[in-house]
Amino acid sequence: LVFTGVALREISTGRIVFTVDETRVRIAALAAEEIAAYVSTGHPMDKAGAYGIQGMGATFVESISGNYTNVVGLPLPTVTRLLGDLGLGWDAFR
Repeated sequence: LVFTGVALREISTGRIVFTVDETRVRIAALAAEEIAAYVSTGHPMDKAGAYGIQGMGATFVESISGNYTNVVGLPLPTVTRLLGDLGLGWDAFR
């Protein structure tokens, strides 16, 4: 499971909106040799959960239920929804 908390604060009013996004990722059963080979690449060393779904770690992902961008980092659809709750559109990212 990947959980990401997102909170936004509107500067002019001080209003805060927040939520937690949840995504389920199913990783294949791996042999010790496969894990060792992946670790030896250095790819998992700077990743939460020790795999990068956007890189080599994607080869181990059997399924994902939820938002992909939540697993990569920031759940963009969630941020967009919260911006909408503050009366702002997706173009607030500019």
